[in-house]
Amino acid sequence: MLKKLNWEIYTNKERITVIGQIKTIIAANGGHIMAHNMFSDLALFLSVEIEEQAVYKLYQQLNVIATVSKKISASDFKINSNKEWMVLMNITFAQGTGKMKSRIPEVPG
Repeated sequence: MLKKLNWEIYTNKERITVIGQIKTIIAANGGHIMAHNMFSDLALFLSVEIEEQAVYKLYQQLNVIATVSKKISASDFKINSNKEWMVLMNITFAQGTGKMKSRIPEVPG
C-alpha cells in the first residue's frame, strides 16, 4: 500500500515559471507525475509518485521556490527505503485571476 502525503503549496511567483521549476524538481528527485489537473490560472493539482528516500529532499527543494503547508522532517522517512509514496500537491498561484484563456491556433481546412 502506498503511503500518502497531502501538500498545499502557495506561491506569489509567475505561474509558468513555477510550474517549470516544480517539474524539474520532481524529475531531479526521481519522481513521476501520475496525474494533473489545472484549475484556471489559480491552482494546479499534481499527483506524484516518488521513493520514500527522496520525499524529504523534494520537500526541501519545493520550499525554496514556494511555501509547502505541511511541515516534515528528515526523520519522518527511511533514508534507504525504495517504497513508493504518493504526494498529492495542490498548488495555488497568488497572481491568478481566474480568467485564464488558452489560444488555440486555427487549423486550415
